[in-house]
Amino acid sequence: EGKVYGKYVPSEGPIPKTVSGNGMVVGDAAGQVISVNGGGIPLAMIAGRICGQVAADNVINGASLQNYETQWREIMDSPLKMAALNKKLADTFAFRSDATTKMCMRILGKRRMGNLIRCKRIFP
Repeated sequence: EGKVYGKYVPSEGPIPKTVSGNGMVVGDAAGQVISVNGGGIPLAMIAGRICGQVAADNVINGASLQNYETQWREIMDSPLKMAALNKKLADTFAFRSDATTKMCMRILGKRRMGNLIRCKRIFP
């Protein structure tokens, strides 16, 4: 057995405020992580691009850094919040043991499991 390397992945959804003064946070620091699977690199790339564009617009034109908050939330806020909710539901009901996880996966079926992974609603 080797030594385990790594730390925690944020799983509670996005933080309330990602812009303060002259600072903007992106990726894990902003809670821009898909809670149900821990993925975040594509989201960090999208948010990083938005952040860079907003920073450049701020320097060149004096535009507000708050535009970063508005723009990334338009794109990612809803799916990230849905993923956090789905993870809370899974933690509460499915991940108690291997047996409950398998049972919940069978009950949900392929379509709902796919929705869960894609941060969509699993129930209408």
